[in-house]
Amino acid sequence: GVRTENNPNNDPSLLRFPGALNGGAGTYALGSTPYVEGSIGVGNIFKLLRVDFVKRFTYLNNPGAPEYGVRFFVKFDF
Repeated sequence: GVRTENNPNNDPSLLRFPGALNGGAGTYALGSTPYVEGSIGVGNIFKLLRVDFVKRFTYLNNPGAPEYGVRFFVKFDF
């Protein structure tokens, strides 16, 4: 959650969270359930790249929440 003094709904001078207006992505606070995701990937591709396939297990009921994703990393491994 967000403490009262950090909540932009209570103080208009604070930075506003992105909203789901005009088809944009929204921001949601986590509830009492922990956020859980799992991933599997391949690393050390050309000693530079890593690619992960990610599966989200919780908070799938939020509008626009993706269940699957792909993560790319650029990392120097020598």
